[in-house]
Amino acid sequence: KPAAKRYQVIVYHQTEGGLDERQEYPTLEEAERAVQGYMDGTLEPDGFAYDGAAVYDLQEKTYLRVLGVYPDETAQSQVEVKESIPTARDPLAPAYQKGDTVYLEGSPYEITRVSAYHVELLRSGLNSCSPMTSETHLSPSI
Repeated sequence: KPAAKRYQVIVYHQTEGGLDERQEYPTLEEAERAVQGYMDGTLEPDGFAYDGAAVYDLQEKTYLRVLGVYPDETAQSQVEVKESIPTARDPLAPAYQKGDTVYLEGSPYEITRVSAYHVELLRSGLNSCSPMTSETHLSPSI
């Protein structure tokens, strides 16, 4: 008999429709890994990262973890405040930095340089000694 899935992961994004229930997990550790993956963009095929996420215990009917921005008053009242305070981000800072991975048409690219007017990408899997076979310059939308 498979283990009961006790822990529900719920994600939040300010511009993508608010709160959204995701998978259920049998262990707290698996649910916490999923929350981190949704937050850092490693669980979505397109690299989408959510603003916040929570782990809800379906058996005890209580929130156990809240990370990032998560505007649910019940969750906020059930977890330690330090876990639910969003980290401040400079709104004028670039969204991406050198070393980040982005996906274009399903293929991963590493950001090798960011300037005011373009981003330089290197197809992931190529090392810095090999010739750059794919370079893309993107203009920021204003």
